[in-house]
Amino acid sequence: MKKTYKNILLSSLFVLLLALSTNSTAKGLDWSPENPTTDDSTKVYTMVDQMPQIIGGIGEVYKNITYPTKALNNRTEGRVFVQFVVDKDGKVENPKILKDIGDGCGDAAIAALQNVNFTPGVLDGIPVSVTYTLPVTFKMGN
Repeated sequence: MKKTYKNILLSSLFVLLLALSTNSTAKGLDWSPENPTTDDSTKVYTMVDQMPQIIGGIGEVYKNITYPTKALNNRTEGRVFVQFVVDKDGKVENPKILKDIGDGCGDAAIAALQNVNFTPGVLDGIPVSVTYTLPVTFKMGN
């Protein structure tokens, strides 16, 4: 059988359609490996339709920060980056310091975050756990 450009194109299209039909969901094509409709309630997402939000805004984090005495004495200023999971109930879990400026500032940022509530992330209308990274700035007043 002689393969023409048209036959090759039709064969390729058929294979593509077959592959897509086996990966479809009731909602439509699911291009991501993350599907919140599964029973896996421990899954943590990095990208969702609606990211978690701090209830009361970022000011709530700063209200809960106690500037470490050592950082005050050493006049330590800068930005700390903390990564954590906001669970499907809006609670902070597993915080870790990605970048610290020292003198206890990283620990102070984590302590403040653990006293703040979030609205949970949402994917396909379902609250899910989401990895979140937050910069916290330490700056001394005049």
